[in-house]
Amino acid sequence: MTRGNQRDLAREKNLKKLQEQKKRAGANAKDGNAGLSTDSRMNRDAEIMRIKQEKAAAKKAAEDAAKGSDSGKVAKYEINSYRIPKAFLRHAIRMSSPESLATQLAEFRDKFAELHPESSEEDECCAVRQRAVQFIRAEIPAIDEHAVPVTKAAYFLACGRLLNVSHCFDPVAEVLLSSAVKLDPLLHDAWFELGQCLTKKPDIEFAVSCFEESIRLQKSGNVMSAMAVALRSQASRCESDAEKTALRTKALTLAREAVVINPTSGNGYLALATGCFVEFFSSSQTKFPFLDESIKYYGKALQCPDQTRNPELHLNFATALRYREDFGSALQHLKEAVKLDPRDSLNSRQRLTALVNYLEKFSDAVEKKGRLKMKRLQTLVAALQASTCAFIQSSEAKNSLAVATKSIDDLQIGPNLNTIIHAKIVATIPHDDIVPLTFVVCDVNERCCAVTVYNCAPNFGFVIGDTIDIAEPFLKEAENIELSTSCDATTSPTRAIPLLRWIRVRSPRLLCRNGQPTASAVVAPTQLTIES
Repeated sequence: MTRGNQRDLAREKNLKKLQEQKKRAGANAKDGNAGLSTDSRMNRDAEIMRIKQEKAAAKKAAEDAAKGSDSGKVAKYEINSYRIPKAFLRHAIRMSSPESLATQLAEFRDKFAELHPESSEEDECCAVRQRAVQFIRAEIPAIDEHAVPVTKAAYFLACGRLLNVSHCFDPVAEVLLSSAVKLDPLLHDAWFELGQCLTKKPDIEFAVSCFEESIRLQKSGNVMSAMAVALRSQASRCESDAEKTALRTKALTLAREAVVINPTSGNGYLALATGCFVEFFSSSQTKFPFLDESIKYYGKALQCPDQTRNPELHLNFATALRYREDFGSALQHLKEAVKLDPRDSLNSRQRLTALVNYLEKFSDAVEKKGRLKMKRLQTLVAALQASTCAFIQSSEAKNSLAVATKSIDDLQIGPNLNTIIHAKIVATIPHDDIVPLTFVVCDVNERCCAVTVYNCAPNFGFVIGDTIDIAEPFLKEAENIELSTSCDATTSPTRAIPLLRWIRVRSPRLLCRNGQPTASAVVAPTQLTIES
């Protein structure tokens, strides 16, 4: 065969191979577009383009939100995209268990302050967010741009839920969760998470709308308790008393229903306890069943694993116990709050110190009879013997009090109906809190007792030497109160009070000062501020 024939044969062979490759490429293209008309292919291409544009817009919004956050330390969060078959997405997310990841992240958040006492709240938020991003990248498989809306919504919810664990508002979480509810409006968990995110922004009205939508789709104890908290926060911003009452009533109803639906939810019991405490204050601190309920439900909340390390719960519990004047238990929970709040972001250490100082002054004033000199005390007692007890007939008193007076030693623990105490004020006890008004009285037998008066106007008070008559005195007693600001159980208390007695007066209307009944203007119920 000549050299020319060999070249012709090689060209012919290469041409034949090229034609076969073209045929195979055409067949593949035909298979890929099988069943698609020209219009269908155009629609498909348009849908792909729309998804790409949406993804780019969401990414830009997330980056802009991260740049606009209040902390310069906050990292810009980018979520890796691992392309996986759509058919495996739901199975993969179920295996990754975003709920369990969120629980792990919440535990990390709750222990962070204890493990890093020198850190700030900003440091904690950054650490929690960074851990959330690590979980997202390592545990939650991403989706490709061709995923159906329901699949994309599930992915955005999984990522947004983790970023939403932080106590701080995360704008990226808001973008992700907003995208989730837009893509799948029936995703009730996404509405709940978005509402939680917005309460931290805060955008309370929009958050309430999100909670309402989640409840409409599916009743949940967690959502109902979160909505109760949001409604109380909304009530505190209202100017109309009628609207405040309506919102508080609705919040309390939701909180009660929430613990019925989910009796193991610490958040549910916490919301219910706080709701009852608010109602106690709204009733001028006279409806003690609300106070008793709040203490009961704070105790139940502490029995739930998700609340045992919550310093705010211990602080609220201590406040409720202090209003019931259970000082020993209040001190214990304040110490626990200090231990769980090493940064003192809740001002728990100052509150513990204030209560210890108050009880020290309380005990000293009674024990030392107001530190009055003997001659001064005898002069006051002589003046008391020469005076007559004022007749008290008050709308606050349950009975007509026309009976003889009794001495302090004659009082029984608890309510003393049809009884009046006639005494002189020998000391006033100033303290950091406005409530209660506290002073020490001495009767004709020179027996001293402390008195706490609630619901007093700021300009109402007493001076040493005033004569006072107390209707229906309610005597309280406490034993073995250990005074210490240390949270270490092994540390010996600075001081222990073996026995303390005092009279609790629920309203100044049950008092007569220097023979004159108190006017209604001196009554001023305490206002309780609710923070979201």
